[in-house]
Amino acid sequence: MAANKRNVEQVIAPSPWDPDKEVRLRVDRGIVGKLGEIASTHRIYQMYYNVCGYPPPVNNIGYYERHSTEVDDSRGIRDAHAVFQGLKRPHLKEDGDKSVLIYITKPAYIYKYKPGMACVVARNPFPKGAVFAIYVNMDEGGDTGEIFNWELLKCAFDNDSLPDNYNERYDTVRWQK
Repeated sequence: MAANKRNVEQVIAPSPWDPDKEVRLRVDRGIVGKLGEIASTHRIYQMYYNVCGYPPPVNNIGYYERHSTEVDDSRGIRDAHAVFQGLKRPHLKEDGDKSVLIYITKPAYIYKYKPGMACVVARNPFPKGAVFAIYVNMDEGGDTGEIFNWELLKCAFDNDSLPDNYNERYDTVRWQK
């Protein structure tokens, strides 16, 4: 992907209300700053690749994959196959947990730190038995919002494309492909 197309300020995602429509999301600058302060490089790599859909901006990115014949067509949150609404646990403010949207993806890869002279990051297979969750608060009006967290979750025993205990974890299924 060309560098000028990499935009983590505004990420296109399927609408939580209709997967055939799009919304524009921004990544919470506060969390990005905190991740930088604590040198949480793996979470920053996840933000770029698994949330925004771009390889991390690291010198010589792709060095370890240069001979790979595998096509990497990951698009981050745009590849979501399910969206849930409402966390069944407290979140930041009273009743704030009811409006949280959770996008679920199952990417093929994840970037990890790899010490080396040519490049410090390598693409690795996404862990088996896991899914990737991206947490969003929508703005009033519902066509823009903010990504405030993301994480790997263990997948359900009976459905490896959804999080473990998703019925106990989230209130509502908005859509599922």
